[in-house]
Amino acid sequence: MNRSATMAAIGLSAMLACLGAGISRGDEGDIAEQVRELISQLDSDSELTRRAAAIGLGDLGPEARTAIPKLMTLSQDRRSSSIESARWAAQQALESIGCEAVSKLAEAVRSGDSESAHEAGVMLGRIGPPAQDAIPALIERLQDPDPELQASIITTLIALHVECEVVLPWLLEQLQSPDHEARANAAWRLALISSESAVATEALLELLGDEAPVVQARAAWALGEIGSTEGRADAVAPALRRLLSSEAVYAANCFHMGCGQSVAEDAADALASFGRPEDFEAILAAASRDDDATRLHGALSRYGELSVRAIPLYMQSLRKGSEFSAVGLARLGSAAADAVPELRELLTSDDEHVRQLAAIALVGIDLEGHPDAVEIFLNCLQEMGLLSGCAAAVLEMHGPRAGFAVSAMIEAIEDLDFVDIHFLAALEAMGPAASPAAPLLVKHLATADFDDIAAALVSIGEDAIPLLIDVVDDGFEPVAKRTAAIRALGRFGAAAATSAPSLQRVADRGRFELRAAVATTLGEIASDSEQSVRTLLALLQDPRAVVRSNTATALASFDSQSDAIVPALVDALSDEYIAVRAAAARSLGSLGPSARPALGEIQRLTDDPSGYVAAEARRAVGAINGSPAPAVP
Repeated sequence: MNRSATMAAIGLSAMLACLGAGISRGDEGDIAEQVRELISQLDSDSELTRRAAAIGLGDLGPEARTAIPKLMTLSQDRRSSSIESARWAAQQALESIGCEAVSKLAEAVRSGDSESAHEAGVMLGRIGPPAQDAIPALIERLQDPDPELQASIITTLIALHVECEVVLPWLLEQLQSPDHEARANAAWRLALISSESAVATEALLELLGDEAPVVQARAAWALGEIGSTEGRADAVAPALRRLLSSEAVYAANCFHMGCGQSVAEDAADALASFGRPEDFEAILAAASRDDDATRLHGALSRYGELSVRAIPLYMQSLRKGSEFSAVGLARLGSAAADAVPELRELLTSDDEHVRQLAAIALVGIDLEGHPDAVEIFLNCLQEMGLLSGCAAAVLEMHGPRAGFAVSAMIEAIEDLDFVDIHFLAALEAMGPAASPAAPLLVKHLATADFDDIAAALVSIGEDAIPLLIDVVDDGFEPVAKRTAAIRALGRFGAAAATSAPSLQRVADRGRFELRAAVATTLGEIASDSEQSVRTLLALLQDPRAVVRSNTATALASFDSQSDAIVPALVDALSDEYIAVRAAAARSLGSLGPSARPALGEIQRLTDDPSGYVAAEARRAVGAINGSPAPAVP
């Protein structure tokens, strides 16, 4: 690259940094001016400039609502379909703006071409229940002849909790489609709705005899979901057992390309999810037909001591390199003692992978009885992938007794930019024994695995709280990491009350992302101190809508101080932003009869232009009066 090109690249990088960090995340002085500047850059000839401007507007959230028309136009710009394009950034910005963008997105669903309607529907689904005002447009567009658009709209309606009156009839009709993919997708979606499970079960049972393997597999999976969550196992299990016993179906459909899994494995998983001993024999017989069907082994391992009968099958598969078999043996613990002599022989196998699997099984069966296996086991943790995941699963089984492996786990992940999900589950199961890993977990907080990392920290216990407070107090830490630390403190509940002074300092001087997180966390900690309430009442006057909406929600946790809270929430009912009004109404409803002085103002909101706000207001009126009201979708 020549010097001029290099300087141009440096200049572009600086511009992007300014747009993505300086304007949207830096100076908060004049938000309206920031929005105007970013809107003007949406017209740039440069794709990178348009993308950076869209990202900046998304970071501003609801305050960027004046950019919605321009963002809508950019979101439909098909010159580039890359996830790094300005088009995708505009779509993400509209999702971040949230409630304020719903009406325009609904308009795109109603009158846009198929692709625009599909994309708008996806965005509405991600916004979730606050997008309920778009439901009429979605239902209207469901009449479009494009089957792919119809399917997309159905998925959005499910996300908005619209089920019986529209979704179920459409899905049942799709189950009769001549297109096997349409039937399979309808089966999958049936498992996502909670209503009318009896009707769905009857329809799905018929699909187990479908000519297409992918349809059978999806139907089996969906029946497992419905049976395990809706208590319909008795109606479903016999049909799944019959499917497993069918030689023709099993032989023809195992590992079919259309689904990526076998019908037998989906049926076995569904049966195992019910936890009924009478289903074990059917799974064992199916697994015996093909000892490479590893998910069948996983299903067998979920039957406690009954799984002892699968030991010969596990050993046969382990010799062939099946990780699931090693975990299955480990889950049996001391009940698998008869397999120990053969496993010890396999520790000296010429096949390194088999040696590793034998070590995993032995450590699972008897943690202290095989020190030579432990060394091999710990080395398995260094091989990130399925093998390390299986080793971590064994550690999860041992829980607090597995603390011996924490150092090896730290070594395996300290140079990575992520923490393996199986490691997180193991560390959470270890509890305080995993405390040496707490600093590493805090380091990785600001990632997509936040929920799992926070759960592990909570399990480690109060020793993790000072580490999080240190991050909150350190102004040199990235905003994203400090925000994540604040959110993590909320997961500790009242145990994190010692963090209140740090949170209050951030509320006074921190950036808006931090203030928004503080509001939520103070509500989760709910240490019923007057200082916490004073901090939240101040945040309810914050210039940023997301801070105010989070604060309005958090105040519901302090019902003992309703005399101070109710008047402030009544004022928030008049906020210019939908999310704030809805949160205020919801919190007043949560306060119950103590919010009766607010009843008149809440009733006024039942006619709010936003259907979402009006629904929250109606629900609040019912709660305050002691009578149930329809739940907000």
